[in-house]
Amino acid sequence: MYDTISFEKFQSLQSKYKDVLHAHYSALEQIGIMYTVANNLTSVHSPEMQQVIDLCLYDISLAPKIAQYFKEESIVLNNEYRLPDYGSFKRLAIIYEKQNRLIDAINICKKAIALGFYQDGTYGQIPGRMARLIKKAKDTNLLISSNTQTMNCPHCRKEIDINSNFCNFCGQKQ
Repeated sequence: MYDTISFEKFQSLQSKYKDVLHAHYSALEQIGIMYTVANNLTSVHSPEMQQVIDLCLYDISLAPKIAQYFKEESIVLNNEYRLPDYGSFKRLAIIYEKQNRLIDAINICKKAIALGFYQDGTYGQIPGRMARLIKKAKDTNLLISSNTQTMNCPHCRKEIDINSNFCNFCGQKQ
């Protein structure tokens, strides 16, 4: 059970992040609806899909504040700090891949991982998605700049080679 002080701290935290949380969850709902309509009724290069991209980019701009909220929440509730799936990263990577903007998709994955949002509800998570995109980019002879050859380990956050099967720092399998 939570004591009165913990409850008050949690209420204060909710109040502090109310606007950004509302903006994030509203954006996620709109992205879901707009993407489904645009994906089924228009092309991936349509103005409607561009609106989805713009909304994803807006929501991604909120990600650092959302991460901070979850960090503070874990302290207030005395829980393990763990970030949830942040759907806008996955959705934008998918759109960019469909548009054959593989480098942009890779960079979105890198940003998600750098912020700690490496989960996306798939088996390989964002690191697996990024590895697949890098392979696809190489297979299509796209030049991948050296800054896309590393990522942050989702476990210890140290920079590691994207082609490595495990982190040299913490030993976790990637």
